[in-house]
Amino acid sequence: MDQNNYAQFSITDFVCDDFFLNYHLSPTGTNTFFWNEWLQQNPAKRSEWEQAEQLLEAVQLGLSDYTRTYLSPEAEAHLLERIRATIALLNDNETPIVPIWRRTWALRSAAAAFVLMICGVWYFNQSPRSVYQQKVSALKEAVIEKTNEGDKPMPLLLPDGSEVVLTPKSRLAYPVNFMGDTRTVFLSGEATFSVVKDFKKPFYVQANEIVAKVLGTKFVVRAFEKDKDVVVTVQSGQVSVYNPNKKDINVSGNQKTRGVLLLPNQQAVFERLTEQFKKSLILQPILIETAGLEPISFDFNETPVIEAFQRIKKAYAIEIVFNTEVLKGCEVTASLNGESLFEKLDVLTQTINGSYEMVDGQIVVTTQGCQ
Repeated sequence: MDQNNYAQFSITDFVCDDFFLNYHLSPTGTNTFFWNEWLQQNPAKRSEWEQAEQLLEAVQLGLSDYTRTYLSPEAEAHLLERIRATIALLNDNETPIVPIWRRTWALRSAAAAFVLMICGVWYFNQSPRSVYQQKVSALKEAVIEKTNEGDKPMPLLLPDGSEVVLTPKSRLAYPVNFMGDTRTVFLSGEATFSVVKDFKKPFYVQANEIVAKVLGTKFVVRAFEKDKDVVVTVQSGQVSVYNPNKKDINVSGNQKTRGVLLLPNQQAVFERLTEQFKKSLILQPILIETAGLEPISFDFNETPVIEAFQRIKKAYAIEIVFNTEVLKGCEVTASLNGESLFEKLDVLTQTINGSYEMVDGQIVVTTQGCQ
């Protein structure tokens, strides 16, 4: 394999490459060594490589709202067929292939349901058993369970160094050691996760009927047994959230029943009754800190409105959709450093005689222009 060929690859080039697909669908010692070596020698391409990894997973999950940023419907359908063909070919060669996002669920579903091995003190004797209890009791390996019976958040350190803050009346179960190719924990209640990156071992949170797979670092899951909704909120990085019971990969299907990809300041609400996801912005979006970079200024002095929107987009990592042609020539003079995101947007849209609305975790600006 010529490493130099990949130095010119774009995100879509990677996801259409057979060697890249084979690595993510069936990692071996050879292709794992190759990609680890290549990423070390090409650090400038890591971001595109990781985005290609996320795009591939989005195609597998059927997250068309995300894939459409890079691929047309035809290209997405074609790539999905290639994924299926690659899986079939590898299966013919007697290599067991399971898409990355299904592996943990398949293993857990096959586990024995009679023995619970816990290195803690909790024993489940309630009837009927909750979703959390059913999942944990089906495990074969020994696990540790922590229950926050106090009235203050409980900090925990997982075997891989990841940090968890468990809220009162919440429970978390996790293996004594993260073996295999995944890191999976089980939550009943609410917890904030700060996950250590390990590209070889994705991190999963199983919470009632949903699974959250970490593509980034910090997020919050709220999944109390008696709540009608499960809520996942992303503070930094990226998280894919899906319903493992919706296993069919179908580009033309209903994306809202399968899953969503969340970016910073976005949240997903899973309605347990309808089994559908609703994606939106969080109530109070926060500035996203970027190590080594100067804070973005919101002091505008005859600043083009287009630039003002772009600063906000970068600072909050939120997509803002607007018509650049209509806004050409529009300027704003205002000091908005102390204002919240929505206060900033109020001032800008008033300046251009427009308005904005939140659609699927994005901000859509409507205006006839400033003239």
